[in-house]
Amino acid sequence: MIMLCLRCILVRITGGKLKGRMIYSSDSIGLRPTTSFFREWIFNVLNNHTDIGQAYLLDLFSGTGIVSFEFISRGAAGSTCVERNGDLCSLIKKSAGSLDLNNISVVCSDCLSYVESLKRSGKFDFNTVFIDAPYQDTEITGKIISKILSMSDIAPEDLMIIAEYSRSSKLDLQFGHEIIRSKTKGSTKMDIIRRNID
Repeated sequence: MIMLCLRCILVRITGGKLKGRMIYSSDSIGLRPTTSFFREWIFNVLNNHTDIGQAYLLDLFSGTGIVSFEFISRGAAGSTCVERNGDLCSLIKKSAGSLDLNNISVVCSDCLSYVESLKRSGKFDFNTVFIDAPYQDTEITGKIISKILSMSDIAPEDLMIIAEYSRSSKLDLQFGHEIIRSKTKGSTKMDIIRRNID
């Protein structure tokens, strides 16, 4: 479990209407917010493939929620942050409140359990998913992607999945899906995945 320190730190939003505004973070051991380099890269790619203004984001392993705030800043319709650490959930809510945002919701839950609950409910309201699981858990990202891809009967056809993981790991995708762009820097690899529509 991540233990929050008494002193919070701040992370800057890098683009959109909230560019330059800050959200709450922490110097907790184990907390690894997505870097500004990869945040910028995500939107450089997505702007060529989808309308960010129509995005409903599912942000798994949210941490500080910085990716959700970047999406909302750039005009996304809404975001649901899923994070199992209660202190981090509170930080996300505090950040959303300080920015007067009402289209970010927070679910304090295990991410795999949450995805499984979507499958049981038969309802998947998201067209974009971001996954940033702990790097040391080499299997969870693949498990969650497989769960989501198995919901093709309820997920939108234009679903985009963004996965951040250790460059030493490898993703195996189900037939009918493809990695449209991939980027590696340092110990991090990021893939953007969609259904093969060719």
